[in-house]
Amino acid sequence: MLVEECPVGQLKEQFDRFYNSLVPQGMGASDKPESWLGAFFLLKSFLQVNDDSLRQVVFLDELPWLDTLRSGFLHAFEGFWNTWGCHRKNRWSSFAVVLIHRCGNRLLNNHGGLYGRVMYEIKLSPFTLHECEGFYEERGVAISRYDIAQSYIYKFACCDA
Repeated sequence: MLVEECPVGQLKEQFDRFYNSLVPQGMGASDKPESWLGAFFLLKSFLQVNDDSLRQVVFLDELPWLDTLRSGFLHAFEGFWNTWGCHRKNRWSSFAVVLIHRCGNRLLNNHGGLYGRVMYEIKLSPFTLHECEGFYEERGVAISRYDIAQSYIYKFACCDA
């Protein structure tokens, strides 16, 4: 897989989104990160402050979008995970921090600092159009079949599966 270079403006947007995803979860005021090292330091600090000895789940989506050529994401993530994330324990499980990510075979097939870190891989099949229609109906969303098909097509055109 070819990893594209990340323009500076897009990288700043990634840090802004990362920061803004922590604020609704209860993170106090702090400076926005200017690098992935800073972003993962911020995440570690947030998780430590909110550690109630229960399992903490971190969901990272669209890793190929984050892990661009000069972004430093993978290096920073390896440091976060290998020095802190995988060593956290809680009273019911051997892991207190569980990382869930979708898309991104570069992380799954990593032969660097994350080699052999994947414990479980969940194979999920996409919804059928019929299941999508049922999902919308169940939630009272009035949407035409054409719009359901369009959203379905758009989702798969945008995902790096």
